[in-house]
Amino acid sequence: MNDFMTKTSKSLSRLFRRAKEVGDDAAEVTGTKLHEMRLATGIRRLPGERETLLKQIGTKVYTLHTRGKVRNRDVDTDCVKIDDLNTQIRDLRKQIEEIQRRRSGLDLEVADLADETPVADGDEGEAQAIATPGPAHAGTPGEEPEPDTQPMPEPKGCDEEEPDKPAAS
Repeated sequence: MNDFMTKTSKSLSRLFRRAKEVGDDAAEVTGTKLHEMRLATGIRRLPGERETLLKQIGTKVYTLHTRGKVRNRDVDTDCVKIDDLNTQIRDLRKQIEEIQRRRSGLDLEVADLADETPVADGDEGEAQAIATPGPAHAGTPGEEPEPDTQPMPEPKGCDEEEPDKPAAS
């Protein structure tokens, strides 16, 4: 029986030693895996930070371009492309506004004017009387709209004198 106990003791000792080795190996692998996972997390985080910095640098360079301070032709060419894209975006927004204006019934055509000088001269700060059309006629066809009840100011001719100024002699 003594022999059995010795063999069992040696076998259990080898078993525990082997279990400890496997445990140590597992701990090492787990620790390595954990370390690897932490590194991978850093790798996933860092490109986002890099993209943020690139956007900030790009914004600064484009700002310098708008101030005429970019000398590098490649960079300036890219900035001009951004200008073109901004123009396209602005044009598309105008088209959307035009569609919305038409849909809402506020489709007012704006005439291109060659001469934008004021219609009448006036003192600074003096309110100018402007004749505005009355409300839109909503009656039946053939029915005349009611005339405006407010009198329109009398037009001043070039040779007429203003009543509050004395005549030049």
